[in-house]
Amino acid sequence: MSNNFSLDDLNQAIDTQYAPFGFTANGYTYSLRQVLRLAKSERSAVVARLKDLDVMSDTDPDEDVILEIMEGILSVVTADYRGAELVQLLGHDIIRVKMLLEKWIEASQAGEASPSPA
Repeated sequence: MSNNFSLDDLNQAIDTQYAPFGFTANGYTYSLRQVLRLAKSERSAVVARLKDLDVMSDTDPDEDVILEIMEGILSVVTADYRGAELVQLLGHDIIRVKMLLEKWIEASQAGEASPSPA
């Protein structure tokens, strides 16, 4: 008996593990892609902005700068070029933006591969 794994199986496993995070508002579901599913340039931009947020958490950051960085991340990860629309929908409300970003990060981390057992 052979143990087969096809390209279709591989694609299905990837789609399952790295599924986008959905956010529904006004009858539309915005698809927020996981970092590893972004194009290289997009991924670099998001990782840099996430690092900026991490560094700023150690200082007394300007709320407008924090909001701009978080909205920038959401703009990049939202599929189908609907990031600006999503940001506008959130009304530049720092609490809404922060919570949605946190939910996306949480969902993205859940999709990451687990470390191999030692």
